[in-house]
Amino acid sequence: MSYTAFSQSLSLTSVDVSNFPTIKAKYYAYNYGYGYPITNLEPSHFTVKENGVSRKVTNIFCPEPGPAVSLSSVLVIDISGSMKGTELNITKTAAIQWINMMPDENSECAVTSFSEINYLNQDSTNNKLVLTSAVANLTSLQGTNYDAAFIEPMAGGILIAKPGKYKKVIVFLTDGYPNFEPQTARIIKEAKENNITIYCVCVNMAAPKCLKDLAKETGGLCFERVKKVEEITGCYSSIYMITQGRDPCTIQWLSHSYCELGKVDVEIKLKTNGSIALTNYERPAQGLAKVEITPNIVKFANITPGVEVDTTITVSAVNSNVYASNVVSSNTAFSVTPTEFLIPSGQSKDLTLSFIPLDRSYQFTEIKVVKDLCDVSINAIGGYRSKKQTEKSLKLTQPNGRDIYVIGTDSLITWEGVFPTDTVTLEYSINKGATWKLLTDKATGLSYI
Repeated sequence: MSYTAFSQSLSLTSVDVSNFPTIKAKYYAYNYGYGYPITNLEPSHFTVKENGVSRKVTNIFCPEPGPAVSLSSVLVIDISGSMKGTELNITKTAAIQWINMMPDENSECAVTSFSEINYLNQDSTNNKLVLTSAVANLTSLQGTNYDAAFIEPMAGGILIAKPGKYKKVIVFLTDGYPNFEPQTARIIKEAKENNITIYCVCVNMAAPKCLKDLAKETGGLCFERVKKVEEITGCYSSIYMITQGRDPCTIQWLSHSYCELGKVDVEIKLKTNGSIALTNYERPAQGLAKVEITPNIVKFANITPGVEVDTTITVSAVNSNVYASNVVSSNTAFSVTPTEFLIPSGQSKDLTLSFIPLDRSYQFTEIKVVKDLCDVSINAIGGYRSKKQTEKSLKLTQPNGRDIYVIGTDSLITWEGVFPTDTVTLEYSINKGATWKLLTDKATGLSYI
């Protein structure tokens, strides 16, 4: 699994939508620069927005931390040609933060680096001054060889981690894809044989499959597309907390029903220092709000002009309360009462649909229920089908002027004013209407690609 949402002192790891509309997310909050966790937070310390809309934070829970876990860690750092300037400086900052988080006793760390080959910058020690100096002296070279980073002599990360006294961890950082495919299966095998967990951090890039596999198969995690110094230090702090068995805190908020499935962008802000973390989730089916109208097509056949005919349509609310502010008809010969109403979730309401024809001509209407969440509509017809319409209802909705189409791509054509089951003919012109070419004479469903 890979994670992308890190910013300053707040990092997110997962989102749980199984109890929608209650949403939960796992997070770590830490003191930027030191990496120590912040656990005394309350709902009032956070704001949550979904697609820019504020949501109510209902609960914050942080488990009690367990005893400290001694680590034998190896920081494996990419020093290829692209890793220079700002990238190298912020990487050094994150590595030094890792060193500072180490307890003074019963812990050790080594620093290795790689380009085309590997380098042992500092063997395992708990001397923070020596480790910090090794990190500070890193300079960029050329080439990106993942095998050198992990398994090649003399300073592959696994070789250095093997003799570790405590829980063995590799924290690997890169900003570039390998020059050739690494020996992923071998790296995983050697890591497992030596009880080494691999964590990967990818700077300004999506994590390649080989790194995701290394992390997954050894019990670690892969962090991708991190950019700023606060994001990278956030990754290192989160990795450290995970290696300590320190479970993340949980933030809980109330979402809202919706009309369509799709992705929801989430912004969580820690108000005490302005930290922002971003993530997203896919809307679950159980939160999909629906308004069902039955029947969805109404026909008034052969009605005498001037005579009102009524029928009943039923509106049902599914997964959400429905407040309708208006019911509008595209043809004044048709009307609905009442035009404003509230339907509790899971209940229905009968409306009266009336038709008063002025003549015997064929009449069509779209009746739209304008509601707080999303509109819904049905179609109705009346009069004599053999009689010509006095007002045309068929209307092209897309394209609607000044559209530009790219050769070789699909173009969607849509229309309204007839039933979805009605068949229409589509033609197009490339000379401003002087001549027309047939697309199809069998289009249905109110759209055609």
